[in-house]
Amino acid sequence: MTIECAREADVLEAIACDRIETVRDHVDACEICADIVAVVRAVQGEHDAACREAKPPSAAVVWWRASMRARAEAARVAEQPLSVARGIAGACAIGVVCALVAAVWRSALWLQRIGDVAASLDASRVELVTASALVLEHAFPAIVAVAACLLVAPFAIYLVFSND
Repeated sequence: MTIECAREADVLEAIACDRIETVRDHVDACEICADIVAVVRAVQGEHDAACREAKPPSAAVVWWRASMRARAEAARVAEQPLSVARGIAGACAIGVVCALVAAVWRSALWLQRIGDVAASLDASRVELVTASALVLEHAFPAIVAVAACLLVAPFAIYLVFSND
């Protein structure tokens, strides 16, 4: 059950326009409108206190923050194609390293030759110098490929996953 006063809107308008004296007689006589005036005055008091305590930043600070935000957004938008290019470059680097490793792996006939040399040697007379020379002669491309992988892979991973 809601009880309303017919002049409630007039009282609210008078309070908003700071003309409460025009409806003072009605407010003194009507309990509903008296409650409305009490509540509105309490809320206005809180509003006035909050406005006094508020310390808005100066226009220069607002302008500086807005320009910094705009610059950061522009930098982020400009960086997106660079991030894509870094990812493509990292993928290409990994692809080149994989191709080098595959080329060395295919030419790994030297592993068979080492096995042939070891099989042909007498078990009691293993010539370590000959086997070592054969390994170094034919394993050098594989060593270079592994070293290239070890050097290029971290750089490629950095390019792919860096967001800076």
